[in-house]
Amino acid sequence: MLLIVLLAACGAAPAAPTPTATPVVRPTLPPTWTLTPTPTRAPPSATPTPTSSPSATSTPDSAAICAELWLQTNLEDGRLLAWDDFVTLFAQIPSTDAVLRLLFVHGVTGERRGADLPGGDMTGLQIPVSVLLPQPGRYNWTLTLSTTLEQDFCLRGGWFVAAGRESTRAEEREIR
Repeated sequence: MLLIVLLAACGAAPAAPTPTATPVVRPTLPPTWTLTPTPTRAPPSATPTPTSSPSATSTPDSAAICAELWLQTNLEDGRLLAWDDFVTLFAQIPSTDAVLRLLFVHGVTGERRGADLPGGDMTGLQIPVSVLLPQPGRYNWTLTLSTTLEQDFCLRGGWFVAAGRESTRAEEREIR
């Protein structure tokens, strides 16, 4: 029996199936599903790319700042403001380096009140007279601009009277 197994092993190999070339049909995707290649940026290199250095912007001089200053206020000379009125000021300060300083000085006592408003944007205030000022009376007001290079330029000012009572005009009460 051993001999039969050995003879069978030495015999011819069984016939292998011959491969046939049948094409593989794959379904195609609709165009909206098909990915389109997009370019990718190269990875950063160790060598930095040269960039232009920022140029220094010069601060405009005081004459240029004054020429572009826009100011609107209700503080005309001789104006009588009731104790329940408002002090109103709107300003367009052209330089971010400038600060608008508003100062009120009582004519008899010399008592001072003021405010600093930042430059660069439209700025304003509307404050009740009774809150802004310490007491009724005549007030001198000044408005100046200041920068780190120059102080108190572009002087504007005047005077007004703050009455010590509420307005007696009926139309003013209706407006408020």
